[in-house]
Formats: sequence, C-alpha cells, structure tokens
Amino acid sequence: MLKRKKPDKFRLKEWVARFNLQVQRYSFSATIQRITSSLKTENRVKTENITPKNKEAQFRRVRTSFMERPKTMMEVEVQTGVMRSNITRYVATMRRRLQIQIHHYGICPVTRASGVQFLTTDENLFIKPIVPPTLFD
Repeated sequence: MLKRKKPDKFRLKEWVARFNLQVQRYSFSATIQRITSSLKTENRVKTENITPKNKEAQFRRVRTSFMERPKTMMEVEVQTGVMRSNITRYVATMRRRLQIQIHHYGICPVTRASGVQFLTTDENLFIKPIVPPTLFD
C-alpha cells in the first residue's frame, strides 16, 4: 500500500490558480465576520472629524433617524455612519431632555442579538406620556 504524499503549499496555490478555486478560510468567530460584513453597506456614510459643529450635525442625524421608526443603536450606526459610542452619548442626552423612549425590546436585525432596545423619538409612538418630574408630588 502506497502512502499518499501531502500536497505542499506551493502545489496547493498552483491548483487554486489553475482551476480558479476559491479557498474558504474559517474563523473561530463567524458572527464577527457576519457583523462586520453587514456593516459595510452602501448606505453607510463616511465618518467625519468631530468638531462642535459636526457634533450638532451628528446629533440631528441621530435624532431624525430614530424619528423614522423604532430602531436599535446599531441600525442607526449603519444608517448614519455615526459611531455607536457617540450615539450612546446622544441617547443619554435625549433621555435627560425627555426626547426619546424605549419602544420595545427585541432582536437586532443587524447583530441578531436578543433583548435589544428599540428606541424612538417620535412622540406619537411614546408608550408612557413624558411628564417632567416635580419637586413636591
């Protein structure tokens, strides 16, 4: 019985080039690859340098994005191109100003994570009426 000789890397590359084979490399983290590939969409806006004017423009873009329909922060990041850390900061500011609410919890369409907040700035979709806290109630 003859032993098979393992192909060396050069021969493997030659075969791939000759027959136009596509070599798939598997990573231990397929979900990260799926997330990063889904983030590379055509509608993603290139991020800018952060200046005070850009912060205000980013804040407006984030607020109007949440106005369209209830969305997750990751959806807003993909749509607007604003970094998620900035979106988190803007959401905290809007919560202090009582401009945003959690609409429901669900599965994120981008990351497929469960228990994610869907946020909205549309006052017609607010679940609880926003009443500013008073001092002596």
